[in-house]
Amino acid sequence: SNIYCQIPEELRSHTSFYLISTMFCGATVRAAAHAVRHVRATTLRNVGRNMDISKPILCVGSASTASVRFSSSSNASLKDTSYVEERAAVINKAHCKISIEEAKLMPLEWYEMPNGVLLNAAIEGDAEAREELLRRNIMSVEEIPWDEADVILDEMKAENQKHISLLKLPYTIGITTAFAAGFLSIPLIFHIDSVLWFNDAFVTFEMAGEGELDTPLEVGAYAWNWMEPPLGEASFFLLCMQFARNSMANIGFRPYGDWVKYSRARKLSRMYPRYHKKLVEEFALSHTLA
Repeated sequence: SNIYCQIPEELRSHTSFYLISTMFCGATVRAAAHAVRHVRATTLRNVGRNMDISKPILCVGSASTASVRFSSSSNASLKDTSYVEERAAVINKAHCKISIEEAKLMPLEWYEMPNGVLLNAAIEGDAEAREELLRRNIMSVEEIPWDEADVILDEMKAENQKHISLLKLPYTIGITTAFAAGFLSIPLIFHIDSVLWFNDAFVTFEMAGEGELDTPLEVGAYAWNWMEPPLGEASFFLLCMQFARNSMANIGFRPYGDWVKYSRARKLSRMYPRYHKKLVEEFALSHTLA
């Protein structure tokens, strides 16, 4: 018979008391439910002892119910010992650390991962996971083993990287110009010989007086007469370009780099129409212009 049904009403009321008091104190509903489960288990355990039941067996239930099962007979002996042993084995296994054999079975390479793990990693943007997904798609379409599918994937990589030097030429020019202008501006402002040469060659500003170019700061103040306009204009121009780029991105216009990557992705998917279009495009997008 169900032991809980034999609990007197005055003991059952403890559950409602703890629930009301817990919620009154501002605890969350989850904390209140935990208190209810604890009180019920404690009450059932105490009642089981009073009824001379030899041993209460705590069993794992659902997340919302904690139950205490008792098996009793007329002579108060446990009847279902196989169930008890099975549950004890499950509980003991749950608390055991992993074995060496299980540790050796842990997958370490992407080709050892199951499909679900690869999909989650690909959604997060992992390039190697996207490669492996496309490789498996090639295997399923062509019905070929992993190594042969890898050869086709390498061909797709090479095709995706064609003319990459020409496509990234604007970035190469911009990086070179930025480094050169940044480092050259230092001597052209604070080094007296460089300042005088630049003035004679491009500016023809009147010479400074006697003793006005004795320190690098005085040289910088003198050179700033003609260096301020180009440097200020360059800073303002870059600020405007940055604002324009952000505004274009906000309304859906892709900057040059994104346009190049998406163009390559569409081209690659058209070249390999047998394979899943989304997987091919995501594979192409995961490769940078470097």
